[in-house]
Amino acid sequence: MARRKLTEADIRLLMESGDVFEAVEVLREGMKASQSVRATGENGQRIYKEVPDHATRITCARLLLEWGFGKPAQTTRLEIDKKDDAIETPSQIIEKMKLSNLDLDAVAKTYLETNE
Repeated sequence: MARRKLTEADIRLLMESGDVFEAVEVLREGMKASQSVRATGENGQRIYKEVPDHATRITCARLLLEWGFGKPAQTTRLEIDKKDDAIETPSQIIEKMKLSNLDLDAVAKTYLETNE
């Protein structure tokens, strides 16, 4: 039996009223994350000390910012070889964009959001 892809509306139906607030609190806690690292004490014995877990903190901060402001626009450089003076048609340009593995939906969405 094939599994269908969940839509945003489907996912919202699965959430309970406090899930978003709890998720934000988890990210806030994650921005204070620390980890134990092994070090050498003054007299040569091994000790463990707490240091900031920067990888976790950065991930949580990035997610919190993306939820609040949206993901930053991603840019992709598309190079068009100009071998002669012929002007390419829009369909030729679109075909080159497809071949370059661009996410055309994301490009269109970003364009629409920035030109509203």
